[in-house]
Amino acid sequence: MSWNIAGSRGTRWLFVGGSGRIGRMLRGAWHREPPRSVVVWQRRAAHALEPAALTDVIWDPASGPARLEYEVARGGDLTGMFFFAGVTPSPSADYAQNVSILEHCVVAARAVGVKRLIVASSSAVYGAAPGGPLNESAALNPVNEYGRSKVAMEAVCDEHRADDLEIVCLRIGNVLGADALMVNARSARHDNPLRVDIFADGHGARRTYIGPATLARVLDALTGLPSWPACLNVGLVAPVTMDQLAQISGAPWVQNPKSDNRLQNITLDCSQLAALMPGLLDDVGPVSMYNELTNLNLWP
Repeated sequence: MSWNIAGSRGTRWLFVGGSGRIGRMLRGAWHREPPRSVVVWQRRAAHALEPAALTDVIWDPASGPARLEYEVARGGDLTGMFFFAGVTPSPSADYAQNVSILEHCVVAARAVGVKRLIVASSSAVYGAAPGGPLNESAALNPVNEYGRSKVAMEAVCDEHRADDLEIVCLRIGNVLGADALMVNARSARHDNPLRVDIFADGHGARRTYIGPATLARVLDALTGLPSWPACLNVGLVAPVTMDQLAQISGAPWVQNPKSDNRLQNITLDCSQLAALMPGLLDDVGPVSMYNELTNLNLWP
């Protein structure tokens, strides 16, 4: 396929944040469809290891780079690092940790000779900007602490990006299966159905989504590109509506009529991503995204 870019077969990448929802989904996807690079998974503690995780790198970024230096000396050099660690959004979350963990990882990356760093940012950096799709040059106007922490993370990347360390910040939309709608759909019952906001045009909110297996292919393809932009929107080119997803899920759901449509359309322009890896996002839509979850059992 045209998106299967050559050039990095056999390299080793460390995945930081593999115990999170998206990390677990990516691990499952790459187990079924191995990437071009060897992916080594990081975790902070050695407890509750399943058999497949016995080769994980045990390293707490806050402890400094020494342990990672030991692991690299033992297991081999690392070409790059995926950074998907961070604080799960909640009312009591300390989002400053998102920035500090990244800073520790950047220091450690340099200490062990990592040359490339793929950082999971978020579409939350744009805030709730309605209207047309937002491209990477749109103003950053986050509306909550989570979004502001992601903007601060991108600022750290801007400070450390240099000839010896290439960094791309991925402004990821919703990952199907890790999003609130699908989480709630799994627990919906006929006596407690999923409630979906429906606007005057008869549809729910429009958002940018990507399936976990497609995201895994995007990350794999990124490792094979010779260079990256500083930031990159990540999602399917065409947005999807919440009523589409609710219907596809098969969960019982009811309409929640909304008269204020100002926040109905908040979507990303992912044309730059599509141009970087032609063919990868073709023919991927809501049904095939949902099939990635069910057929490949990639639920986190």
